[in-house]
Amino acid sequence: MMNNVSMILVFFLSGLDETRNYRSPLFFLTLMCYIVIVLANVCVVLIIILNNDLHEPMYILLCAFCLNSLYGTAGFYPKFLWDLLSPVHVISYSGCFLQAQVLYSFACSDLSILTLMAYDRYLAICQPLKYHSLMSKQRVITLVCFAWLTPFCIIAVNIILASRLKLCSPYLNRLICLTWSIVMLACFPAETTANSIVANLTIIIYSLHAVVIGWSYLFLIKTCAGSIENRKKFMQTCVPHLISLFTFSATLLFDGIYIRLDSKNLPQTLKYFVSIEFLIIPPIMNPLIYGFKLTKIRNKIVTLATSDTGSASEGLADTSGPVCEGATQAAVPATEGATQASVPATEGTLFTQTPACQRGTQVDSPPVCEIGTQVGSPPALLGLVGTLGVVGFVETTSVGFLIETTSTQGPMETLSSPALF
Repeated sequence: MMNNVSMILVFFLSGLDETRNYRSPLFFLTLMCYIVIVLANVCVVLIIILNNDLHEPMYILLCAFCLNSLYGTAGFYPKFLWDLLSPVHVISYSGCFLQAQVLYSFACSDLSILTLMAYDRYLAICQPLKYHSLMSKQRVITLVCFAWLTPFCIIAVNIILASRLKLCSPYLNRLICLTWSIVMLACFPAETTANSIVANLTIIIYSLHAVVIGWSYLFLIKTCAGSIENRKKFMQTCVPHLISLFTFSATLLFDGIYIRLDSKNLPQTLKYFVSIEFLIIPPIMNPLIYGFKLTKIRNKIVTLATSDTGSASEGLADTSGPVCEGATQAAVPATEGATQASVPATEGTLFTQTPACQRGTQVDSPPVCEIGTQVGSPPALLGLVGTLGVVGFVETTSVGFLIETTSTQGPMETLSSPALF
């Protein structure tokens, strides 16, 4: 038996055996879900990073929260999508422990960051005079790093203890690799005592996080009850946190009950969904809740969307501008470049003006005859000077008038002759 144990190099995941008939729609839904998670969380992270006025403790914690969601979902969705396209669902021995490390550290880090958020709101509402001294940017960044590294180390201890066990079977009746599922495959239950002790200590540590959160909100509710301004702050900043906390806690609670009790009365599909719902609901809900509820982030998103729409409108207006800019020019024959038949004889001008166009702007040149002078405001075009192959016009100004001719034969030559009027 020991030789067979030493030959276990991969784990077989049997959680997808019942999805053979609808793997294509499940793959599409899972892919759409992952795309929404990535886009929503990346959007919130970039908005916070790129706007200096959002570099405040509450938004730094929210940024860390969204980054942690990206970290956790990256440990599940790519492998799950691959399994949906593969006829055999296997994961390497080391890959299984790595996935367990990522998923468990993600869940514990989420709970730690939620605790920091509750403490931040407690200081902001209940101790406003001490807030900036106790929650400086440097201290918040230090706390965030602590909230990431501590769970990672605690879960690493659990993973190391599980990896030393002798396993009798490579088959996991799960969609994902979880530490307790691996421990249950141990050949000798007596060897799992250390695993049980460390796992229970981990549960106690993160249960204390829930106690700290509850303690913070007791003081928050007590403080906000007697002040309209504090009630507004509570509704704006604490309600999203409470929704995130409730969603995450409920998913973890159901998952823990499912893993520990492994109830056989529940439908298999429901049990599989319960086991991964902490990777689906919170990562989608959190950026949407905070993005719509927090005023500053919502305003930044609206400003970004409206600025993009305005830029597109300006570009569309620019493409249609030449049609209505300046005085319109009548068509000039390409070979002759002489006077225009459409201009009244009494005026003798080369240009007519449409009501929709502004006066006094420069007109585009015809294909052959290049006319570069600008029509004055108000224009008083007096006459037409033209010879064979030469076209010109007269413009009056405050000093005098300018006669400019451009030849259509040979190289372009411009002769300008100012004269007093």
